[in-house]
Amino acid sequence: MTKALNDSDAKILTIDIETRPSLAYIWSLWDTFTPLERLIEQGEMISFAAKWYGKRPVEFASVYHDGKREMINRVWDLVDQADIIVHYNGRKFDYPHLRTEWILDDSDKGAPSPVRQVDLLQTVKTFKFASNKLEHISRQLKLANGTGKLKHTGFQLWVDCMANDPAAWDLMMRYNKHDVVLTEQLYTKLRGWMTSGHPNVGMFKTSTKIAKRSSVMSVVPRATRSVDRSRHSPTCTSSTVATIAVTGSVVRSRSGRQPPAQSALANTA
Repeated sequence: MTKALNDSDAKILTIDIETRPSLAYIWSLWDTFTPLERLIEQGEMISFAAKWYGKRPVEFASVYHDGKREMINRVWDLVDQADIIVHYNGRKFDYPHLRTEWILDDSDKGAPSPVRQVDLLQTVKTFKFASNKLEHISRQLKLANGTGKLKHTGFQLWVDCMANDPAAWDLMMRYNKHDVVLTEQLYTKLRGWMTSGHPNVGMFKTSTKIAKRSSVMSVVPRATRSVDRSRHSPTCTSSTVATIAVTGSVVRSRSGRQPPAQSALANTA
């Protein structure tokens, strides 16, 4: 798959977001369910980091550094440009959070262009590691020189960021960016092990994209046919194979015979 990626024009974006917790009133530390009426503030996205595959730098935006509107617009623009996004547990966490932020935003952008997703957690689950956490996987596979995720102060980091502590936000930025670097390295490591779930990168070649916009019909001279009396089946006496290019696609008869000309014209109607 390495050669295929190098030969492809697919725009692959690795992305990771950070969120803050919801705030609610609780009666007990043992509460396992919090009714909606006790919710004070809903959790939200506070930052994101993203990186185009094989390129630098890592992009970052946050509610602290850029303001929420700018952060939301920037991540929307990146995803809108991407053909494929790569994440870790992103199908259940990152992307649903992004979609929620976009629909709550009162801009008129709407949804970004459709994008293919590669959730590396799904591939990791096809192995039998002691833990599927990114920290453990990255250490086991010696990503980032085996250092794992960036060390931080735990939940206190989120508390300090919510209090707009500059030092905490500097650490959050480095932590978020490092996660994207780890995720991209994990993608490189795992892509040869993906038995399913990865889009065909060949469909994103520039030539293919241009061809989809055209409508051209080209027919090679029809092969002459005769009847093989001994087998009572038609055979092709010419090596000529008809190809019909319709909206950028090349259609070939598996038997090597040219499809009827009227069918070709019908397909262009």
